[in-house]
Formats: sequence, structure tokens, C-alpha cells
Amino acid sequence: MAGKNGLSKQLWAEQWAVDASVKADSIESQLNQALAVRPPDAKTTVTTDAIMKLIDRSRSVTTRDRRRRGLKDSWRGTSVGQAYQSLHAAEILLLDVLPDAEVDAMVPQLMARAAEVLARDDPRWVALESLPDLEPDARRAYLRNLLALIYGAADQAYVRVRDFRNVLYTSAALIAVLMVGLCVAVSIRPDGLPFCFTPGSTLPDPTTGDAVQVCPSGQDGPTSADVFIIAGLGLLGGALAAAFSIRHLRGTSLPYDVPVALAMLKVPSGSLTAVAGILLLGGGFVPGLSELDTQRQILAYALVFGYAQQIATRLIDERAQRILEAVPTKPEPGPSPAPPRREAGEPGAGLDSDSLPRRSRGRSSAIPPVKVPPVKE
Repeated sequence: MAGKNGLSKQLWAEQWAVDASVKADSIESQLNQALAVRPPDAKTTVTTDAIMKLIDRSRSVTTRDRRRRGLKDSWRGTSVGQAYQSLHAAEILLLDVLPDAEVDAMVPQLMARAAEVLARDDPRWVALESLPDLEPDARRAYLRNLLALIYGAADQAYVRVRDFRNVLYTSAALIAVLMVGLCVAVSIRPDGLPFCFTPGSTLPDPTTGDAVQVCPSGQDGPTSADVFIIAGLGLLGGALAAAFSIRHLRGTSLPYDVPVALAMLKVPSGSLTAVAGILLLGGGFVPGLSELDTQRQILAYALVFGYAQQIATRLIDERAQRILEAVPTKPEPGPSPAPPRREAGEPGAGLDSDSLPRRSRGRSSAIPPVKVPPVKE
């Protein structure tokens, strides 16, 4: 199928589109397998139609007929949100179609994922203990609600990541515009915001009798190039800090490039701190460092101040790491604490205690295979 520009529709060249496409194919395959062994009825037909509409909606936003997504779409995450939320809704509806055995096999995985979003004292987590005692229809209804809760938490976490990324891009753009305006204004009137120093150890100029000045441009007085030299070295220092800080961030498969946004914020911030730092030195704000003797010293301090923006943006790095870690992920294999065994005669007393794990303190882990009780007729 050809688009407006003669391009055949294909997936966006982004990882989220690939993931969503594979997930859509997997859900459709599970649906077809379930329908092959399930006798058709009115409810199944309606559910199947709803699932296929959701799958088609997801596929419609993962394919393209142009070279790139628009800026508005990328900023708001419209296509990403529609693709994932449609697939989430399709998976929830799929529980009504799957055979009982497959639904029971999903219980341990859902319980492990629920441990990511439910506190240990949450009534909904405590209610999981009675899950094996429920009738098949009631169990499906409970699992639908549980899956909706899990996906709702994940969708909200994605929104927070997207909003945080947008804040970083906005801040970087505002700082960049501010610095460009400042540099242009100062270059027009370099005497209004001088970056030159007057060393006390040097003798006055023998011809004019004026004190000798040391400037970033190497001239003996303020020039239009001074501010651009200081701002440029600040950009270099900010870029260097960005290169060192990104290595501490954990890799992420999220569709929102937070590490890139952090790097883009550090670069113009380095220009800002370099200009501000040199002005503070020139104003005698730091005792003992107000009299720089050579041009090289001024340039070196500008580079150092550009890198020093890391002191302020380090708090933003930590905030970004916390937001990324808050996104629910697939639990890793590992043991998890189990609740006390039920006494003989209590409902579900024959179940292994590992089949009903409780959430561990701190990070949750995956749950060992569950011994699923026979389905009640």
C-alpha cells in the first residue's frame, strides 16, 4: 500500500513500534488458537470483534506512510500511547476467550506483576489469597481487574516519563534562547558586560597610563568576541559533563529518550554557568580569584565552570533515574516470600505455599511456578 509520498507503509523506525507490532501479532495468534477450540457464541463473537478492532488500531499508529512522525505527535506521545493502551485493552479482553487452563497458567505471572504496583497491606493484594478458591468466571473477572490495574499503573508511569522528558527539552530550549540573546546583546556593547580582568601585579601601559587588562579574546580591552569565547567554552564543558553523566544512567527500553534530553539540558547549562562564573570572578565574589593574570587562565576557568553545571544538574540526573526505575518492568526470575500455610480444613489448604507469594520488601521478584488447582465444574 502506497502513501502520499510513494512510500509503502511500514513500521516506524523506532523500537516502540517494533515492540507494539510483535505484541499485536502475539495477541492475534493467541486469539486464533483460543477460537479454534472454543465453541462460538454471541459473547465470544462480540469480544473477538472488540479485540480485533483494538489490534487494528494499534497497528494503524505503528505503520507510516511518511518519513518521520510529526513534532506534535512525538511531543505528546499520541501514537505511542494509543498503540500500547490499545494492546493493553486487547489483552484484558483476551482473558474472556482463553481456555481455563491458559487463564490459570497466567496467574503466577499476573501476581508477580501485581507485586510491582500493590503494597503488602493493600486489600487487593491480600485478596489474591482467595483467588484459587474462586469459580472460573469469578477468577476471570478478578484477573481482568488485576490486569487493568497493572496496565493502568504502567500507562501512568509512561506519562510521567514523557512529561519529565518534555520538561527537560523545554528547559534546555529556554536556556539556549536566553544565552543566544545574551551573547548577541553583549557583542553589540561589549563594555556593558566586560569579561576582562585587571591584574594588580602588572604595570600600567607606558603610552596611555591605563591599567593593562587581560581579556578572553587576547585583546587589551573588551571585544565582541569575549562573550562568544566564554559561552563556547561553557558549551564544551557542558558537553563533557553530559558524556560522563550518561554512563551512570541505566539503559531503558522506554519510547521516551530521557538520557538524550538530559544531555541536551547540560550543554546550554554549561554555557550559562561559564558566563555566570567568570562574571562572579570579575566582581570579586570569590576572594583570591578575582585577578586572573593571563588569557589562558580565563579560558581554563570558563571551561571548568562549564563542567561545573554538573553540580546543579546532578540532582536532575537522580530524579530521572528514580522516574525510570518507577516504571513497572517484567519481574526477574527468583524466589519470593510465601505466606503461611493454611491449616487443614481451611479453603485451599491443599495448595503449596509457593502458589500464593506475598510481595517482598523493596524490589519484587518473580514467582515460582504455581500449582494450579483443578477447575471447578
